[in-house]
This record gives sequence, C-alpha cells and structure tokens, in this order.
Amino acid sequence: MTLTATNGHGSSTATKNIRSLMGAGSTATTPINGITVDTRFRRQFLTYNATMLPSFFPAVPTTTLISYPPPQYGWQNITFVTADSTGISTDPSNSSYYANISRFYLTSNDTIATTTGSVPRIGNNWGVSYQLNTTEYPSSASLKTETREDASAGDRAAFDDVASKVWPSGTLVRDIAYTATFTKQNIRNEGTAIINMSVAEDWVKGPAASVTEGRDYTYIMAYGFDTMGNKRGAILAKRYVTTNNGLDYYEAEVPESASYLSTFALAKLSGSGNPFQLITLTVASHIGTEGGGGGSGTPVVVQTTVSPEIKPAPLPDPGKTAKIYSNLQGVISQATTLQSTDGLATVTIGEGIVAIDSTGKALSSITIRALPADSVPEIPTNSAFAFQKIAYELQPDSATFSPPISVSFTIPQARWGQEFFVKTFDTPTGTWQDVPARYNPNTGIVTAEVSHFCCFALFHKNSAAHTIGNF
Repeated sequence: MTLTATNGHGSSTATKNIRSLMGAGSTATTPINGITVDTRFRRQFLTYNATMLPSFFPAVPTTTLISYPPPQYGWQNITFVTADSTGISTDPSNSSYYANISRFYLTSNDTIATTTGSVPRIGNNWGVSYQLNTTEYPSSASLKTETREDASAGDRAAFDDVASKVWPSGTLVRDIAYTATFTKQNIRNEGTAIINMSVAEDWVKGPAASVTEGRDYTYIMAYGFDTMGNKRGAILAKRYVTTNNGLDYYEAEVPESASYLSTFALAKLSGSGNPFQLITLTVASHIGTEGGGGGSGTPVVVQTTVSPEIKPAPLPDPGKTAKIYSNLQGVISQATTLQSTDGLATVTIGEGIVAIDSTGKALSSITIRALPADSVPEIPTNSAFAFQKIAYELQPDSATFSPPISVSFTIPQARWGQEFFVKTFDTPTGTWQDVPARYNPNTGIVTAEVSHFCCFALFHKNSAAHTIGNF
C-alpha cells in the first residue's frame, strides 16, 4: 500500500507491504447424477450407473464399491459398504450395479489455501478434507468447508477455554496455524468421522529442537454446539500421517458422540501426548417465565463441567483398496502404497516386484482390513508371545510377491525395551508362524517382509512365558 501526502510545501510518499490472511472455501453436494439410493425391505438399496460414473473401483464381485464422482460435486470419493454377503451385483451389460448398503463414507475434496504473494510460516498449499461416515445416504445434502489463517478472536477464545480445562491442570495454546469450519446440511445418523489437516513442516518444528519433537506439541482441537445448544470442545487424538513437499499431514477421528464439533484448529499446545477429552464450555438451561401463557425462555444457568469421553462401539472396518499397475506377467510398473483405515499399517509394493494371484494371473488390486481382536485365532496359554491387539487381513488371499514386499505396523504408545514381532496364522497346522521383521524402537514401527497375503498380527514378547517358538 502506498500513501502520498501533498501540501503547499510539497509531497511525501510512504509505502508499506500488507499481506492478507490466507484461506479457502469449498462445498461438496449431493445428489450426484448416477447414484440412486432408496429404501427397499427396510434397507437402503443402491443403484449405481457405471455409464454416468465410470470412475469407480473395484470390479465385482466385491463387498465395497468406491466411486470417484466428477470434481464439480466436491467429493474425493464415496465408499458404499454392502449390508449382506451377496455383495454388489451387476446387470449383464455391466452398466448398472446394485446392492443393499449398510454404511456410506463420503470424503470431501481437499480445500487448499494458496497464495502467490508472501508465504507465511504455516506454508503454502495447505488444506483440509473431511470424511463423513453415516448409515443413511444423504440424498440431498451439502458439506461446506471454510478455512482461514490463524483464528478469529471468538474462535481463539473458545480454544483457549478448551485448553485451560483439560484434566488435570490444563494446558496453553501456544499457536494456531489455521481454523477450518464445516457446515453440514441434511446429514444424519453419523458415525466416527475423520478430519485431515496439513501445514508447513517449518511451522511444526517452531522453536523445538527437531520436527519430530514439534509434532509432539501439534494437536487438532475442535468445538461446536450439541443438540441441546451447549457449547462443547475437545482436544482430539491426532495422528501424524506423512510429509510431502514440505507439508506435514495429520488426521484425527471425530467420535460419533461428538459429531456436532464444527470448528477445528491445528494448534501448538504446551504439552505432549493425546489427552482426548470432551469439555463442556457452557450449559444454558432455558426456564419459562412464571405463570405460563407462552412466555419466552431465558438462559439463566451458565456453568463449566468436564464430561468423560464416551466411546461408541467400534464399527467393522470396511477396509481400503488400492489399484495395482503391472504388465500381463504381474511385474509392477508403478509403486503402490496402501494405508489401513486406522492408519497403523502400511503396505508398500515397489516397481519390478512380481505380484500374482492364486491362479497365476497379475493382480489388479490389493485390500487391507483390520480384524477385530476377538476374531483372531486363539493364542495358547503360556505362550512366549502376547497378542498386541493389532491384526489385519490382506487380500486377495494367497496372492504372492517376488521378491517379498514390505508391510509396516505403527505401535501406539510403544514402551522402550519391549520386543515386537509379526506372525501369520497357518490354517493347516493351526499355529502362528514367524514372519521376517525388524523393529525400530526409535520410531515404534515394525516392518515385515511378506511374500504372500493372508492374516497378519502383531505380538510382543511375553516376559511371563517360559517357552520359545511357534505356537
């Protein structure tokens, strides 16, 4: 900005650079031409027009269908999870797909903030996305996303309030990179959602000795108003996902019990860990005027409470699928990385590896799905190893890889001095067999070398056991 002042003695000019705050906005909408969901026999029934929406994966037979709608609808992808073992069927021409659906996952496009001017500490091209999880398809709905650098005075006050009330003695908000506000219309019966946020690695590091240390102080916070009008907030259990082009990527689950949270912040707190708590900031009780007669209610009670976390029953993992690029002999022509839904397992297939199915044909896709702990084959008592409650099914079953591929497991809250191992269950012998693996105690990651797909589970050494070997 340039200001010029002129009087009888002459003129003077002053110039000052002013940078506007970064931000972005987008809206994802339904209906989507080609997707029809109606109710049949008390279930939601999908009719998918593959001619109108040709970008989808995988081909039938399958129990999930992932659609990639045209960009104008605002969705990265929509996943349909079938309600029965019949899965998804198709007509003879493969132009329409049909299924009874139990759950829908709708992931919004990344809302990216970009500047061509001076780049702030939080970086350039950072952004957010939001994955809805619902049992009722939103046939006519919208998800509006708005981001802004830093935070408004009102938002900052709310996040300061949340931080100060964290049990047992509170914490402080040291910095806020940006806020993201989501406005939902006609979206009901939500399950656990996922928010993804990115920011410059330099901002994450800040005054810390390293980026890794800075990540310990980086959190995703949120607040909103529940159905009773109470203002509530939370510090979410964030996960560091990856770094790409100088940006750190984080994600956090928004519990089913807190689907009303609408304004989120990527913030630095003066503490480390994942202190997930739902904090009630204000409770307004509306009491009618004396004598009735239709008098209006008046908010007369305002108090602050801390409510315990309410954990909904875990939902079955629908799994995640990635396309494989190879020639007819199964030689991989493009590297593929697939991360599990919970973010704790990653499959990596490099170029040049031969990947074939049980019939010797080239693989077209791979799938990873977390297994419930109670579904894992029984582990004998007095075993030398204890189950870590982390297990995955890799499909297609009996697919083989030469040379072996890498499957890595991130151990939440790994304790120093523990030993971790990966095992696979051998059905013919009914025993757990060792898989070649190495554990890095500095990162808490176990990397296994896998030559075929089946069920894999993570174990740690059982100090109370006296036997060693397969079991």
